[in-house]
Amino acid sequence: MSIPSDPSCAPSPFDHVKADVILRSSDDIDFRVFKLFLSLASPFFETLFDLPQPSEEMNTDVEIKDGLPVACRACMQDECALAAKHTLREPLVPTWFEEIELITSSELLSLLSYHEKCGDAVQLLKDDLSWITAEYRQWNAAPWMFGMYSGSGYCGCTLSTSGRLTLQGHSSAQWWETFIDSTVLDLRDRPCAGTIQRNVEKAIQTVRQRNCRYCSSSAPGGLREFAALFTNRVEELIATVELDLKF
Repeated sequence: MSIPSDPSCAPSPFDHVKADVILRSSDDIDFRVFKLFLSLASPFFETLFDLPQPSEEMNTDVEIKDGLPVACRACMQDECALAAKHTLREPLVPTWFEEIELITSSELLSLLSYHEKCGDAVQLLKDDLSWITAEYRQWNAAPWMFGMYSGSGYCGCTLSTSGRLTLQGHSSAQWWETFIDSTVLDLRDRPCAGTIQRNVEKAIQTVRQRNCRYCSSSAPGGLREFAALFTNRVEELIATVELDLKF
């Protein structure tokens, strides 16, 4: 059985005395580098270094060498989880990106599996709308959603006949149900806040093109406010999905 050896130091230019972080490779070679350069070169490191950094006294899991934090594979589980969450902004099958060459095929498979599970998790929001009725308990809390004036008069927009969302006997507007269905479908590929925001703006344009005087004035603000509720619910469901990576 071989005896583990101490990490060795990389040669120049990765031995600079003014470096502010050490990256340790899987074969135990320490690279003294600069956070600024790593952040400029890689969005992953930019996100990593923006995270709150615990002190040596507060976290005994953080290795310190020559007064510098050591970042190695065994100490980056939380950072990997955060990076995986950021990949949800991209399509399930992404285009080529430079950092893909830094991970193994099994790690890529784990990322794709995580992405797919997150997309599947948010599909629950389409069939179970209780998260909406829990927030809006009466139709007049969001009259634009039901195509109604505050005085109980309909604006004239087509109403849904599915019966999926009704409050006090009032059915939701068809354009709103279409917005929910299309957004949840798009969330399968990109389960993130950006997908909701983009679809909200598309829905606002659709409403304005319908030339309904009431919905054109009330729906934009209501939809943008609703986007916060929608995003929070998506985040809650994604938080239940575990990233299956071996550390």
